[in-house]
Amino acid sequence: MRFSIREALYLVVLLAVAGGTWHFGITPVRANIAAYREDTAIREGTLAELDKAKARYPDFDAEIRRLETAMGTFSEKLPERKETADIIRGITEIATANQLTVTTVKPAAQLAAAGYIELPIRLEIEGDFDGFYNLIRQIENLPRITRMPAMTLERLNRGSDGVVSAKLTLSIFFEGDPDADA
Repeated sequence: MRFSIREALYLVVLLAVAGGTWHFGITPVRANIAAYREDTAIREGTLAELDKAKARYPDFDAEIRRLETAMGTFSEKLPERKETADIIRGITEIATANQLTVTTVKPAAQLAAAGYIELPIRLEIEGDFDGFYNLIRQIENLPRITRMPAMTLERLNRGSDGVVSAKLTLSIFFEGDPDADA
């Protein structure tokens, strides 16, 4: 049996269609299937890790509620930026109530951290040591979070015992955007 040119051309076209289908149809589909299988394997691994984490915390929802409550309590102790002047005023009133003289109140540059801003305030106070001691105790009992990173205490010779000059830095913390106007 002999092939004519027409039959040979028909055979070449059939082979070209089959090759094109393989190259442009089946090969990309196989690549997609391989990618989907790889993605599925990664997701299954992530699910397995989540199952392990869930096993460590059987009541995950209760743990989230506990942490949200703790964050709420912490946020309550952080004043807003607009309350800063009230806090400074309150500290100077406490000092005055303890017969102390506040000679200098100078806010320093604010320090931004994750979720809060720290505002150091430099204070210079003069008066009786007992009054200064009571001031420190009352600052510790304030409902807001405060910190005293630096303090120097010096005895003044004014003819009476117990008169001191104190230079201290009191840091107050507040919520807010570190880019907000100071």
